[in-house]
Amino acid sequence: MSNWEKNQEKVPEKQSAWGSQGTSAAGEGGQKDSGKSVGPSHINPQNQKIACEKCGLFNHNTKDCRRSTCEICGFSNHSTFECKNCLAWNYGPKLCATQVEDQSFFFIDEYIDSRVAREKACTVVMTVVTGSVNAKQIEHKFMNLIGAASWRWIAKPVGEGKFTMRFPIEKMAQEWSFLQNLNMRNGAQIKIEAWSPVGAKGVLQTAWFRVKKIPADQRSILTLAKVGGLVGKVMEIDEESRFRYDYVRLKIACRDVSKVPKTAEGTLGLYIFDFEFEREIPDGKGERMLKSGIKVGEDAQPPQKRPKVMKKMGIKNLIKIP
Repeated sequence: MSNWEKNQEKVPEKQSAWGSQGTSAAGEGGQKDSGKSVGPSHINPQNQKIACEKCGLFNHNTKDCRRSTCEICGFSNHSTFECKNCLAWNYGPKLCATQVEDQSFFFIDEYIDSRVAREKACTVVMTVVTGSVNAKQIEHKFMNLIGAASWRWIAKPVGEGKFTMRFPIEKMAQEWSFLQNLNMRNGAQIKIEAWSPVGAKGVLQTAWFRVKKIPADQRSILTLAKVGGLVGKVMEIDEESRFRYDYVRLKIACRDVSKVPKTAEGTLGLYIFDFEFEREIPDGKGERMLKSGIKVGEDAQPPQKRPKVMKKMGIKNLIKIP
């Protein structure tokens, strides 16, 4: 066989080998592509880093992202004032407890910035108990006690005889808040407490109430929240008592829970109702008592007899007594 014939026989082998390499390369490429997309699209295939949920970048975590998100819809591609769902100034405070004399208040929901919340968790409030102290004296005190090599102590005055100071970690701030009084060099004493909203003049009281005269077919979450809003702000709804025939348990925040009236007038659609409120008073033994003195459970009816079919199936009473 001549050399030309030998070369002609080798050419298809090379082409077939090239074709198999091409298919195998495509297969390998498909495997590589599938290997790159093993996880979700927000995972970097090179170092398996999770992308930020706000901006999609891989060089930081979601909690460290500096891109602001819309407070109305939650998207980060526009600001709150540019949101087309609803303008920010269209939201107003909710007027609660309008049926209680001298107890009404405007309720505004809290929207806490996560970054500021982490900073405030490491912050303490210092109150001068005796004597007089300035910010420089407090800073020098902690420099001598803990040191200034790894942390810069800064005391900021927030009021007359009050200062705030940030600690390196939250645990250290909590430990120092347990200290009763800190003695200064000039004889003054300061009290260290965990950070709380500066300027708040009080806190709303909360209690559980039994609300009656609510129709059983109109006990949606929004309806119950609005009925409780006649005397306060509804914080929780007892799901087990939501569809009871006699009452619904609501946890309501008020200025003074003892001043909640027995009845409050309201409408459901075009119909006027007198809703009844009865407060549950917990005693020291852990039992709940109504304002009338009846223990919770004493006014409950005895369980109904179960049919034989329910006994065979192992079904308990349909009405669960709390």
